[in-house]
Amino acid sequence: MRLCAALPGPVTWTLGGALGTLYRLSSEKRRHIVRTNLRLCFPDSPPEERNSLLKDHFRHYGRLMLGLGVAWWASEARLDKIVHIVGREHLDEAKKSGKSVIVLTGHLLGADLGGIVLSRFYPGVVMMKRIRNPVTNYYVWRGRTRFGGVAILREQGLRPMVRAMRGGLWCYYVPDEDLGPERSVFAPFLGVPRATVPVLGRLARLTGSLVVPAFARLRPGGGGYDVVIRPPLEDFPTGSDEADARAMNQALEWAVRWAPEQYMWTFRWFRSRPSGEPSAYEIGSGDP
Repeated sequence: MRLCAALPGPVTWTLGGALGTLYRLSSEKRRHIVRTNLRLCFPDSPPEERNSLLKDHFRHYGRLMLGLGVAWWASEARLDKIVHIVGREHLDEAKKSGKSVIVLTGHLLGADLGGIVLSRFYPGVVMMKRIRNPVTNYYVWRGRTRFGGVAILREQGLRPMVRAMRGGLWCYYVPDEDLGPERSVFAPFLGVPRATVPVLGRLARLTGSLVVPAFARLRPGGGGYDVVIRPPLEDFPTGSDEADARAMNQALEWAVRWAPEQYMWTFRWFRSRPSGEPSAYEIGSGDP
């Protein structure tokens, strides 16, 4: 991955696409998960279009794996050349307001790079899940903190993150995970009820933060990366977990429509279902 950080973008684009295709062909389980997610979220699209999106997603997944080398090791001069930021004024103005700032993002393939790049301008704090492999865990942590950011392990809870925010750091928050119905409320996501952790609204209320959505994606052909920062969410938080979850999912839907092939469709986003509904991922259902 470090060697790939030194290669021209079109080379890693081609190599990564081939790597992703091998991953698709070798993992029936992940193909089934992606196929199920696309069928649920894009029911009006013909099966052949969803199948094309599935293949494109796996190619981009391989490109992500090689592209992490850029996020973790590329020099600042190279990042300036290959990363195109739109809407930075929204983050600048939010920081100048004197309020704490939560940068809301989702599991797009460029999420790691987006947080690392933004931490060059303002030091931030991010919560990360401990990775079982200690070597991989070290490099993920090192990459996310390389420009002065702070990484807090999920097992430490929210208190260290709240302290860091009150100390002046902005928070890079990635809340779109299914952590089970006991910890979630169900809110629509692309028309599908989704177990949504209602922490964003509570965290914003606790810290008095503005919530600024920001998303990153790979540019076609290895032409670099786009990072788009959007205006802060209006009238947020609302005081209602359900309403806050809907607002958060709507912000994430914008990102999926912006780069549908680059959302982490290999995750079981709809593992938890409303009471009485069967699992969305039972083998034998969905497209052939």
